[in-house]
Amino acid sequence: MISTDIKVFPSWGALGKTAYDKLEHDLLDELRQFYTNRGHDWSNVKCSKERLREVIDMVERRRVYFHVFHLQEDGSPMEMGELNEACLHCFWILKRYPFFDASDPERDVNLILASELFKYGVSFTAIKRRKLGCKENVNIRPHIEKHLNHAFKFRDLSKEALMVIAESLIYEEQEEQ
Repeated sequence: MISTDIKVFPSWGALGKTAYDKLEHDLLDELRQFYTNRGHDWSNVKCSKERLREVIDMVERRRVYFHVFHLQEDGSPMEMGELNEACLHCFWILKRYPFFDASDPERDVNLILASELFKYGVSFTAIKRRKLGCKENVNIRPHIEKHLNHAFKFRDLSKEALMVIAESLIYEEQEEQ
């Protein structure tokens, strides 16, 4: 049963500076790792702080939405989860395009970051589930990655589609009989 107690009902307000600064720092650290792991120089990347703030703000708003409108089987509020959070960051990075590589204007930094973040979110979730005893694995083969990157490049995905696609790329291994 959903509580109508105002004390447990989440409300949305602007993020405080301390909360925003921590979210920004953590996200930029992850994205920096993804970019440098692909062999690119992060020091050339410029960022629109205003657009990055919008990305973080939209993900946090969706976190509240999950808490309010998605319920677990027992009726308690559902947490958004790392996989959905990664998908939302991908979506909003592709939508707001906060990054730019000054040394190579043709390089699509936002596409690279969204793609790497998406793959990381899927892999992280599968590993986390395996640690809980599930036999989850990931199905991101080169042809799947190529199609995803095409959809990312032309921003041809909704938030919900990204979440469903991410979940479908994690599968349970079948035991041999």
